[in-house]
Order: sequence, then structure tokens, then C-alpha cells
Amino acid sequence: MLDAPAQAEFGQSFTLSGARSSDAPPGRIVRYVWTDVVAGTSAETADGSFRVTVNPASPLPLGRRTYRLVVVDDSGNESAPAEAQVLIVDRTAPTAVLEAPAQAEFGQSFTLSGARSSDAPPGRIVRYVWTDVTAGTTAETAQASFQVVVSPASPLTLGRRTYRLVVADDSGNESAPAEAEVEVRDTVPPTVVPPAHQVIAATEAGGHWRPFWPAGRPPMSAGRRRSAFLPRWRGQT
Repeated sequence: MLDAPAQAEFGQSFTLSGARSSDAPPGRIVRYVWTDVVAGTSAETADGSFRVTVNPASPLPLGRRTYRLVVVDDSGNESAPAEAQVLIVDRTAPTAVLEAPAQAEFGQSFTLSGARSSDAPPGRIVRYVWTDVTAGTTAETAQASFQVVVSPASPLTLGRRTYRLVVADDSGNESAPAEAEVEVRDTVPPTVVPPAHQVIAATEAGGHWRPFWPAGRPPMSAGRRRSAFLPRWRGQT
């Protein structure tokens, strides 16, 4: 009789047991012959256990493996083979890394990136789940980037927003969530448009004032301009 774990972690060794095998008296089991049916390799022991030692440099691939046990007694009688299957699984969760711009302009779209997320071999990230924690909305992609598309008709409000990323690999393992904050800011300065008839005084070198005339208005004479707009400083003629 062959006992084996139903599952074994990828890259980890495990033990097969034939301890429940038996022989009718006066017979006595003296040999246990273990076979990895998938690999086609066999080993023999004098006791009822066998350690499947996995080399980290050459681990067993993911999936089901069949093992077989034949026991032999002290009279040379061999048992019928007993078989058991072991499922090699990947239980290692991937790691999510979320990168986002520190700031985003009000009304403008921006991109989140999970490109630096990773998974230990043989795992492979197949899903990226993006969550706007502030809005409570979630989206899923197969690629490692997500465009936060901002509608001009409904822009994001000013202030900090939190985004979250969870990645999942091809064995269904999910990462711990990674988060990043984006500050939505308004950096556009206001624009002043004076009325067409308004005269704006501007300074020139030396601290004198000179008038600014809107287009289409003829300038005054030099004398009128000085008397109307240029005050005489103390001690100035």
C-alpha cells in the first residue's frame, strides 16, 4: 500500500510511505521498490518510506505525478503495484508594486503602473486588479498598466486619491495589496482680460510711468502725456 501527500509545494521535497504494506506469516517484506512513473526512474529501500528529494536547480514541474510501489518478501514474492498521485502546486503569492505620479493636473488623465510587480518561478502574473479606493471602483487588466481616464464633464475632485493594486498569478495566488496616492492639483494660473477701453499704467526704467494705450487709440502728445501721467518727483524739473 502506498501513501503519498495529495499535494506538494513546487521546489519542495516530500515523503512516500509504504508502512501500511503487509505480508502473510511467515513472510516478511524485505524490499520496497519505488517508481516515479512520470520520470521513469526507480529506487529501492529496505524500509517502508522513501524521500522524494527535489533539487532546487531542477524542480519537479507543476502538475500531477504518479508514483508506484512494489514490495518483495523474504521468499522473493512480489506484490501487485500500488499507485498514488501527487499534485505539484505553486502556493507562493506574487508581489504587487504600484507606481503612480505624485501629482496629476485637474481634468487630465494619468497612468498607473504595475510593471515592477513580480512572481517567483514558475509563477506568472496574469491579472492586475486596480482599485480607486476613494471612488470605490475596480477594473481588471491583463497588462501591467492602467490609464485613469478623466472625463472633462466629470473631472476628479482636487485633493489626494488612493489607488490600490492586487496581482494574481496563473495558479490563482493573489498578492497583498499595494497602494499609492495621487494628488489632483490645479496649477493653471488665472487670466486677466482688461476691458478694451481701460488704460493701464506701466513702469519703465528709472521709475517713470508711461501709459499703455489699447490698439486703435492715438497716443497723446509728449507734453500731454507727461502732464497727464508722469508725476514729477521731488527735485525733478
